[in-house]
Amino acid sequence: YGTASSAVASEVEQQHRRRRRIVGKRLRRLGEIVDGMLPASSERDVKIARDVYFEGIRTQETRCVWTGGRLTKTFAVDHLLPWSRTHSNDLWNLVPASVLANQKKSDLLPSVRLMDRSASRIISAWRLIDRSKYRLLFRAQAESALLSRALPETHWETPLFDAVLRTTDEVARQFAASRWDGLTAGIDRRLPL
Repeated sequence: YGTASSAVASEVEQQHRRRRRIVGKRLRRLGEIVDGMLPASSERDVKIARDVYFEGIRTQETRCVWTGGRLTKTFAVDHLLPWSRTHSNDLWNLVPASVLANQKKSDLLPSVRLMDRSASRIISAWRLIDRSKYRLLFRAQAESALLSRALPETHWETPLFDAVLRTTDEVARQFAASRWDGLTAGIDRRLPL
């Protein structure tokens, strides 16, 4: 029995090794595919939003979401929820801002008060994207990241804005992050934790 048992054990061990090699190769290939689909973690990609907002500036009055000031060709695309906290380049998270406001906000989360003051400008920015050729991408990203359901065809702005408010609050709590209350007469206003 000893020789037969060891031969069987050896065969079983060889089968296990082959399976592990095959599974390992498949997992490596799957990992490569997933890596290829995801942006590099250090990559802030705002090109689509910049193109849409640039066109908005060219054809109509587009304002900084944080200050209300009229934007020119030299504007910034701000991550509403900071990249450092969420790594989200979703179109709902990218808003037009003045260079100064974007620099001052930096990696801070907007305060609830600032979000309320800026709501109409944030929604106007979203409407620019919703009217662009990126409408389906914008909606799919918002639905997936924030709502877990479809955006209504009409009157979608309030549910989306409410979801962003909730998410902003969740991120603030999760990271014990400071909030930014905007610029007032050139003063950078940070709120304590």
